[in-house]
Amino acid sequence: MIAALARPLLRTADDDRRRLTRPSAGLQKVLRAAERLPGTDAARRYNVTVSHSHRLVWFRVAKVGTRSVFETLRRAGVELDLEEPFGVNAPRFVTPGYTRVAFVRHPVDRFVSAWQSTVVKLNHHGFAPAEYESMQQLGNFVDWFATQDAATCDPHLRLQSALVPETRLDLLGRMETFTADLHALLDLIDAPRPALPRINASPSAPPALTAAQRELLTDIYRPDFDRFGYEPFGDEGR
Repeated sequence: MIAALARPLLRTADDDRRRLTRPSAGLQKVLRAAERLPGTDAARRYNVTVSHSHRLVWFRVAKVGTRSVFETLRRAGVELDLEEPFGVNAPRFVTPGYTRVAFVRHPVDRFVSAWQSTVVKLNHHGFAPAEYESMQQLGNFVDWFATQDAATCDPHLRLQSALVPETRLDLLGRMETFTADLHALLDLIDAPRPALPRINASPSAPPALTAAQRELLTDIYRPDFDRFGYEPFGDEGR
């Protein structure tokens, strides 16, 4: 009964895919108050996309094919009710029985991709001009990132383990097997398989990291390596 009443409130505005509707924002206030209660899974906030018609909950991880997933779901006719908000409480009692999915990527590869898109392409982090010029060098950006809190920083750089809940997932897809895993997602929600787009691909190969820089990033992203089973240096370091 509670779920049936709450589900229609879990939506974003028609004119702004990132803004919650007023009823949905009100529901979020109630759920955030519940964060103080022990044993509730409302205690964490996620960047989450929800389709009520296809009973899908997708925990978005930036720089892991999110634009391609969005476009594929649209081509497959999957209506997105809660589209692209950030920091949302989405407890399981609101979406019981929904398919729960996330996609992850080798942490170092993801970091370099984030540098290319949020620094090389645009000054997403708001650096002052001189500092922004310095950050065009990948090593300087690594040094800057080492001063940030990886568990709470910008979602493009944040620990993937902080963006994906530890509770049950029906599918943990990977960038390394993206096409097959995206097809598996469509099959799970009984949606057709449209032609898959490739969006926001990096235009050229990034500069190589030094062994010391890769070791530093491995230390920072250790929770991701441990949880998702990636090798620290990938194929390049073997």
